[in-house]
Amino acid sequence: MDMLSETEIYFTKSLICFVLFYLCLRFLRYTLRKERKQKLKNKQIPKEEKQKVKFVEKADLNKELVLKILSSVRREGMDKLTDHLIKSNHFYKEYEGTYSRKGGLVSYNLNLYDAMVEYNKEQKLDIPADTLLLVCFCHELEGDDESVTDTIQHYIDITELEYLVLKWKENYVDGEGNGEISSLEADVYKQVIGFSYIKWATGFASRFIE
Repeated sequence: MDMLSETEIYFTKSLICFVLFYLCLRFLRYTLRKERKQKLKNKQIPKEEKQKVKFVEKADLNKELVLKILSSVRREGMDKLTDHLIKSNHFYKEYEGTYSRKGGLVSYNLNLYDAMVEYNKEQKLDIPADTLLLVCFCHELEGDDESVTDTIQHYIDITELEYLVLKWKENYVDGEGNGEISSLEADVYKQVIGFSYIKWATGFASRFIE
């Protein structure tokens, strides 16, 4: 009986110690959570700062998306062109109007791409997928004292259609279709002119795509 009594006492003491330890641990966790909440409350992030953080997070996601999309363009030197996009901070640049925020340029490019894919399909322009990708995502590319066209050609070979569309965007060809454009065959002319609707297409798409 004496041995049993000692055993019971031992387990009782152990149980009490365990319960006390558990309660202390719970109290410590409660105290730390309360302190953390208080710090966050005292350190309220202004609405503008929250918005900036949100835009940066969105720009990060858009960057991953665009790099994945551009990886489908199988041309020699394409990896170097995407490296240029990354190193030139292209994915975090602001644009204009509703896109005047960090990463706004790429948001504009994505809206533009979606709109032009639909427009290409509706108008049966037969613009190749690679051309849509390169023009929509690289037509605002910055280079070292070079035009957009020259910068892109520094890394990859481009088609005649891509060259003409990019030159159109750089205003090397006037809006009335003179110069290089007027001498094109009807089908190619339609494809190039199709890109002159870029502003309209993007404006329409931006109503639905953020």
